[in-house]
Amino acid sequence: MCKIMRMNIWMILSVGIGGFCGSVVRYLLHIAGLRVWGHGWTGTFLANGIGCFVLGCLVVGCAKAEWLTPAQRLCLTAGFCGGLTTLSTFTHEFIQFVQNGAHVHAGAYLLGTLLLSGTFMLAGMGLVTWVVK
Repeated sequence: MCKIMRMNIWMILSVGIGGFCGSVVRYLLHIAGLRVWGHGWTGTFLANGIGCFVLGCLVVGCAKAEWLTPAQRLCLTAGFCGGLTTLSTFTHEFIQFVQNGAHVHAGAYLLGTLLLSGTFMLAGMGLVTWVVK
């Protein structure tokens, strides 16, 4: 029982450490979006795309090669990618566009995010599939 509890605690800490790092990167992308483009939503847009690319790479990479321990996989997937990507912030920004009457912008943001995230996920999966034959 004690060994199982230690393993679960390590898994939980791994997710927490990864989540902390992903959240910090997301915040830095938000700041960059404000400074470069004048909008915080651009950071969210990039964070979701980058997170999907990284997750795509990890999903295929972990399936094809066992180069990460289970704790490391959780740290990077559920932790880092989970902390980096953000459905709640995306949804809040989408609702703000709608409430401000920017319906075209809201639609473009919605479709753009879905297309970017899906494309980046497939790109990450394809890249690792090509590299790790």
